[in-house]
Amino acid sequence: MSFTLLGILQSQAAAGGAGAFDLLEEQVLTSSASVVSFTSLGSYSDYRYLQLRLVTRTSPTGVANGLVGLRFNQDSGSNYAYYYLFSPGNNPSHYDTTGSNYYLAGLTNSAQNDTNAYGVNIMELFEWADTTSYTTIRSLDGRMDPQGTSYRGVGSRGGMWLNQNAVTSIQLFDNRGYNWLSGSRFSLYGVK
Repeated sequence: MSFTLLGILQSQAAAGGAGAFDLLEEQVLTSSASVVSFTSLGSYSDYRYLQLRLVTRTSPTGVANGLVGLRFNQDSGSNYAYYYLFSPGNNPSHYDTTGSNYYLAGLTNSAQNDTNAYGVNIMELFEWADTTSYTTIRSLDGRMDPQGTSYRGVGSRGGMWLNQNAVTSIQLFDNRGYNWLSGSRFSLYGVK
């Protein structure tokens, strides 16, 4: 085998090949913001599915957690359905809804928590560029308050956007109207 061929194979392996996550966009806040948006999704139509990774905190001081809301294409109509399973400590709970005006992607930490504690969320978007089916969403979230509130835990969620348009933009916000705090990180990945 020639050194040229070995070099090509090595570069393909380093890039991860098919099924690898490509970082498409990333926003790290240097000041607080009420909404974080990804608006150029049309240029990523060659990706099979997208993944959002969030490491965030929200601004309330009297509330132990923030609620991560998601909307597609600025659609605030009653076009989202979702369910969740959440385990805060020893009290698991579940909920499902249809006709919501956002997708509840999960919980995150708030300013009430330790200043070094961030919540994490991972959301995967399937059929997002397809115009013959609904966009489906699967998300996982976790948060831990070192001060020991009862809202620490992990959650699993799933749902869909009841619209057959291709997703061209994503808005992320705290459902209670609080701000994302400086240092929060929002990363968009794609898989071909």
